Amino acid sequence: MGTPIHLFGYCMGGTLCVALSHFRQQDFKSFVAVATPWNFHEGLGLAAKNFLNNEAFWSALLSGFQELPVDILQAFFTSLDPNLCMNKFELFDRMDQASERATVFVALEDWLNDGVPLAPKVAQACFVSWYGENAPSNGQWSVGAELINPKNITIPSLIAVPSADKIVPPASAKELALQLPNSELLTVGNGHIGMMVGRGARQNLWQDVIDWIRNM
Repeated sequence: MGTPIHLFGYCMGGTLCVALSHFRQQDFKSFVAVATPWNFHEGLGLAAKNFLNNEAFWSALLSGFQELPVDILQAFFTSLDPNLCMNKFELFDRMDQASERATVFVALEDWLNDGVPLAPKVAQACFVSWYGENAPSNGQWSVGAELINPKNITIPSLIAVPSADKIVPPASAKELALQLPNSELLTVGNGHIGMMVGRGARQNLWQDVIDWIRNM
């Protein structure tokens, strides 16, 4: 199989990497999860929980579209803080449109909106099983016929949590660090996007991740 590699997952990708580690941790030297949700009920009110756990709604929506379109996903993210979306475009309107800052803004927005639709079964699992039932945190998330248990993942793990995240509440991401037996917690003073590509990302996240891997 060759030399074990380092596994890295961001946001939902980190959640999926937990399942991958559960089945194939022998292939990995370490696991890094960045802004990865695990306790999906953290930060959710009762109305949001009931909405996300409405299996009939999701079945009708997915039956109509045959997928979960990117536009609907983006609408969900925007609804978390509508003012943030308006404020950033007001800021862009005041920029010199020929400046490097404006060019970077457009490039970042292109990246943020260049998503892919979710297949029906994936969307159903995300919204009903994860957000509705909080299955990962409760030990009830299964892939195939096997429950995914982070406590069985013993490779070194680094859990990076942005302190100002509005998409994945910090307590949701920290829950994964509590369940992985060989984990370290890294708190980063940025938001969900800023920690990855913001001006301080290289210093506040990437250098720490690189140092952690080098010092293993």
